[in-house]
Amino acid sequence: IADRILTIKDSLSKEMNAVCYFHLHPTCGIKKVYRDFEILLDNGVRMVFEGADQVSVEDYSHADSYNKYASAQRICISFTKELQSVISFGD
Repeated sequence: IADRILTIKDSLSKEMNAVCYFHLHPTCGIKKVYRDFEILLDNGVRMVFEGADQVSVEDYSHADSYNKYASAQRICISFTKELQSVISFGD
């Protein structure tokens, strides 16, 4: 992490389709999804997905503890060959 930015690079050894998931905590929501594969979370965190083919948001059940679930969201990023996820934590 440098300058409050975390960069994650995913590379596939051959060209094929893959999906990356970011599971959000139930207390963290999505404020806005931009067309250029950028997402703003309600806590001010900004996520940009370079090399993405498609970005979508879906609901999932977060396991809070044994047999206790809470509704939450996850970000699904489809990509081919390489993906760079840049997460900015703001000020």
